Amino acid sequence: KARMMVDTEMLPGGAAVSVCPSDVRDAQVVASQVADGLLMVEGVHMSFVLFPYEDGVGISARCQGDYNVHVIMERFGGGGHQTVAGVQIKGAKAEDLIPKIIEMAKEQMKESDSDEGNSAEGRKEVG
Repeated sequence: KARMMVDTEMLPGGAAVSVCPSDVRDAQVVASQVADGLLMVEGVHMSFVLFPYEDGVGISARCQGDYNVHVIMERFGGGGHQTVAGVQIKGAKAEDLIPKIIEMAKEQMKESDSDEGNSAEGRKEVG
């Protein structure tokens, strides 16, 4: 867990992305715990931890409620709730998914900031 925390990529705006090494036992459980733990890091509002899952990759996503990780995981075919969500993607590789996650996280933060900063205009842009 400590290695994953140290190797986490921190994005401007408060998103964190980490990858669970393939040699970790119970990777899905560990990924969930690390995703939860990353939210305790100052400035992190949204976390994504990728882990090996069968013949692909799983993603465990968390947020503190100021963003919606369910929307992001849904775009990958997954689901969950606003603050806790996930997905398993067959045939995927973590290194291919990370740029997509980063882009979606940036979009989510931009949309959220737009809605909070100027709610009427923010809704027009999104809708």
